[in-house]
Amino acid sequence: MTKLLLFTLLIALSALPVLLLQGCLNVEQKEYYFKINNDGSGECRIVYRNILSKDDDGKDVSFKDFGELVSDYLNGDKLEKEYGDIRDVKKRLFVEDGLLCGEMIFSFDSLSQAGLFQFDQDSPLMLYLEQSMFGSNEKYIESNGFYDKDVMPVIFWKRNSRELRLTTQVLEDTTGTRNLVKLYTLWKQSSDE
Repeated sequence: MTKLLLFTLLIALSALPVLLLQGCLNVEQKEYYFKINNDGSGECRIVYRNILSKDDDGKDVSFKDFGELVSDYLNGDKLEKEYGDIRDVKKRLFVEDGLLCGEMIFSFDSLSQAGLFQFDQDSPLMLYLEQSMFGSNEKYIESNGFYDKDVMPVIFWKRNSRELRLTTQVLEDTTGTRNLVKLYTLWKQSSDE
């Protein structure tokens, strides 16, 4: 119980930017999985691989960043605000291969809510990589569609595709970052008590 109280107090203090340095949460890669229904509605699953804390002027701010991850992203609505009109949102944190990962699953009512476009039923499904949903800092790694970066930043999938997959690179250089698995483990232990 003492660990839980101490950890809760420290997370609350980490929300006070006056007392602590500003940190920066980062993620190394993101994986997008879309399941599209015939009417254009569907489900999207986003996996955040290797969530990291970037040092602030060489100082470790991982504790503050982890507090922000839990309060603003996992328990808060920061992700929902970034993605707009989505519903049935489920989020979780987990450890895989020694890396802290996150997952968000949500439902959407139209292709545009998921950042996808299709001109008509005979056209391919398209995703413009430089839209606000993906940000300018995400770089294409792979997908199950067709992508030619030399022509335009758009991924094309066959018109009748129902399962779309995309992986992007967000952070290429992890120098000056800190793994958050130890903080996650402490948080998980204290929340299980």
